[in-house]
Amino acid sequence: MNHENKKRKICVTLINRANYGRLKSVMTAIKNHPDLELQVICGSAMLIYNYGNAIDVVERDGFKVDEKIFMHVAGETPMTMAKSVGMGMIEFPAAYDRLKPDIVMVNADRYETLAIAASASYMNIPVAHQLGGECTGTIDDYVRHAVTKLSDIHFAAHTKAAERVVMMGEDPSRVYVTGNPSLDVIHESQSNVTNQQFWEKYGGKGGGVNIDEPFLLSIFHPVTTDYGKNRTNAEALLSAVDELEIPTIMLWPNNDAGSDEIAKAMRVRFDQGNMENLHFIRNLAIEDYLTLMARSSAVIGNSSSGIMEAGFLGVPCVNIGNRQEGREQTHNVINVEPNKEKIIEAIKQSIEKKSYPKDPLFGDGKSGKRIADILATIPLMRPKIYFEASDETKKSYVDLVEREVKQRMTTE
Repeated sequence: MNHENKKRKICVTLINRANYGRLKSVMTAIKNHPDLELQVICGSAMLIYNYGNAIDVVERDGFKVDEKIFMHVAGETPMTMAKSVGMGMIEFPAAYDRLKPDIVMVNADRYETLAIAASASYMNIPVAHQLGGECTGTIDDYVRHAVTKLSDIHFAAHTKAAERVVMMGEDPSRVYVTGNPSLDVIHESQSNVTNQQFWEKYGGKGGGVNIDEPFLLSIFHPVTTDYGKNRTNAEALLSAVDELEIPTIMLWPNNDAGSDEIAKAMRVRFDQGNMENLHFIRNLAIEDYLTLMARSSAVIGNSSSGIMEAGFLGVPCVNIGNRQEGREQTHNVINVEPNKEKIIEAIKQSIEKKSYPKDPLFGDGKSGKRIADILATIPLMRPKIYFEASDETKKSYVDLVEREVKQRMTTE
């Protein structure tokens, strides 16, 4: 219980559609907690038409948006990404000054999170970081680990990630294994949308795909460290889909550097008219996205959701390229290079496999309430100190966390 005389204000910042999917259950739990008050900031791609205007989904879900942060510098190049961080560093402090949150919550590793965490840290506002300690081998690693060092409270998805956070000098008493909150939506509320309802709701561009019959779900994002190569890699994926002639729904890429390269490959394909088995969609509500994933024959591309969410569902995943390199993987994943023939072979293997046992590596679907309860009770401390932990202390901590996670998953 919060012993302060007022509710503790938790400011959650949303910067793209995937970000919202991984924070929605936490936001709901904060909103419903008697000792917490939810504040919501929407910024970056959440406010941009080309990336789905995801703020509309947030508001339809019943959340009040307290601030809007326009920080995205168009161009989708490494330079515009860096400039966008600078814009965020200008805008977020003013928003925090108006809202006066007790804790700012950030998710994962997108470049926007660097501006969010740095702004809050400079203003002496404690930062809670969700999904730290992961490894992916791209620029996201730089951001994720930097945000870990800017943060005061850590919510890791699994024990290995928690161990990495402790190894970076974070106090083990402020590092929690809570799971990935996007799995809560799978656990609680997938939609029962029919094929007709789905297409009336989302439209998009391309050929007809019946979501009640076999289809592939593709999510392919740019790799910022491969800037200049993303179009070629996307074309390999599109060519593989063409040759297989399997109906495929492909989501628009995120707004990282190189997004325009992938979008160009998609637009060229549309202009050529070769869309009989291919359909492009800008954005989906998280419930409909997960329903689509659960019904698909396989998830193809390079999104972490192919590992985390698809792994939890037991849906086969063809992970293309190095965007997820270094991340712990669920057993539903086949890794391939961005090569048409190899992608085709991997998709065939996945379709033949059909499904896998559900993998709880990234959580059990009950993360949101755990996180809200911790946010309501944890002492707010600043500044923090570097925690010098011996190897024995780290091992003892990891062993303890593993026992607690196993116990929780068998009793809840």
